[in-house]
Amino acid sequence: MIRFLLILPVFLGGLGAAGLWLGQMHHLRLALPDGLPGWTDGVTDRSGARQGEMLLPAEGPRPELRLDWTARGLGAEGALWDLRLSGEGVEIGAEMVLPWWPDRVLLRDGRGTVALAGRAEGLAGIVALTGLTAELHGSSPGDLSGTMTAEARGIALGDAALGAGPVTGRIAAGQWALEGALSGGLSPGTAQATGDLAARSGELVLVVEDAAALPAQARRALGALGQEEGAALRVELPLFW
Repeated sequence: MIRFLLILPVFLGGLGAAGLWLGQMHHLRLALPDGLPGWTDGVTDRSGARQGEMLLPAEGPRPELRLDWTARGLGAEGALWDLRLSGEGVEIGAEMVLPWWPDRVLLRDGRGTVALAGRAEGLAGIVALTGLTAELHGSSPGDLSGTMTAEARGIALGDAALGAGPVTGRIAAGQWALEGALSGGLSPGTAQATGDLAARSGELVLVVEDAAALPAQARRALGALGQEEGAALRVELPLFW
């Protein structure tokens, strides 16, 4: 999903340079039938710099995602757009700012929810994003850096309820990481997720601090996915979105 946010500033800047602020994508396709990069295939014909949408098709277990943008006009900092990313279990909004001196792109006030069901084996729950701020200094994942805050709710793995808790995250050098402490479930625990921005994949590590507190059935099920380390139980799962 982050790939959309990396591509969008380049696309909007290109439309502006081509004088298509009032035009649409199909005008650009008519003018340059063989000159557009492959990623523009996902931009709908009626899209333009003022308003539009881009589709990222389903990829194996990864669901289709859609990015919509709407220009809000000009502000003291530069040109402003509202972004909305949506798909199966995903609903995220943010503001994008292209400063007057366009050496970077700002993403701020990111908020929304990501449902965890289906993103790793046996995983359930919701991550509610409450604050995302990022800067893009180029057009590749390695040029993006930022921070985020969120709240994990109703986290469960199989039949084991692991609870809820605050989450903090960071984005740097093409990689993202989230971590948080979970409480209110069968046992206190921690969760850490890491991944690559461009690959739509990563790894989730769940640690249950007191494995003995788990019901026998839940302990056996989690034990089949991970391993016990002293009093704790550690589960590592591939993650995708």
